[in-house]
Amino acid sequence: MKKAIFFTTLLLLFVFTKAQQQPIISNYQSNPYIINKAYTGYVKSPELGLTAKTYFLGFANKNPGFQSLNFATRKEYYGMGLFFFNDYFGNTRYTGVGLTYAYHIDMESNSIAFALSPKFSQYSLNESNYIYFDDNDEAISNANEHKMNFDADFGILLYADNYEAGFSVNNLLEPNISLGDNNSRLNKILRTYNFSGKYKYILNDDFIIQPGFFLAYNTFNLYYDLNLKAKIKDLVWVGTGYKQIKALNIMFGLDYKNYSFAYSYDHYLSHLSGFSLGMHEIFLGIRINNLGSTSKY
Repeated sequence: MKKAIFFTTLLLLFVFTKAQQQPIISNYQSNPYIINKAYTGYVKSPELGLTAKTYFLGFANKNPGFQSLNFATRKEYYGMGLFFFNDYFGNTRYTGVGLTYAYHIDMESNSIAFALSPKFSQYSLNESNYIYFDDNDEAISNANEHKMNFDADFGILLYADNYEAGFSVNNLLEPNISLGDNNSRLNKILRTYNFSGKYKYILNDDFIIQPGFFLAYNTFNLYYDLNLKAKIKDLVWVGTGYKQIKALNIMFGLDYKNYSFAYSYDHYLSHLSGFSLGMHEIFLGIRINNLGSTSKY
């Protein structure tokens, strides 16, 4: 019972106080499409990326989590992509599918890309296993309620051989997710503004240092993530980072031919460490018919 009360309180704090409605991703340098769709076509070869994350390990039987699957390709200056996402927390679930169109402009020493991603999403609430004070309340359906929405993301990316800087806006239309007869505009997916960047220091032929950052801002919250990666022989890399939610993460990965793998573990530095074992995240990437494109990593 105490766990149930704490979990409910944590959910309310997380959703309403922090208002961090988009997923907290650690390996965004490995799969940057999640935060900025302008990366569609950055790699000229067709590629497939899968990200999966689990939050609050060891706390509940059904941990909240997030999964994303994206495909991207490019022809000349045009990038095209398809993505799916599934974000669940307690009895709520936010799923969707979208398309991306990006246009890349090559300049003298760098390039710039613009992207627009229309998407359809569904927000759902499963009321079947809730415990109520009044089971006869007419507002209780004991069913799986859902709301379909149309939305869009927008992104800009400036990039060169040794740096990247991006700006993106997620949930441009701020769709209403009120269920049933409630049409309140207070219940919506918030528009979020994202800023990201990284710089690649080439120390020698075998060793690269890469600092990076990610900022996200909406009406209620400013979130940041700072990280540092080191790559050896363009094959194996390790990294660490710090998140605004008072979490420290360690990362490592492997890039071999057309395949990429990354793993991240986040450890809470706050009182949450007494309730949860942290967060796990993995990324799997495959490049199809590698055309010798510049690596994102």
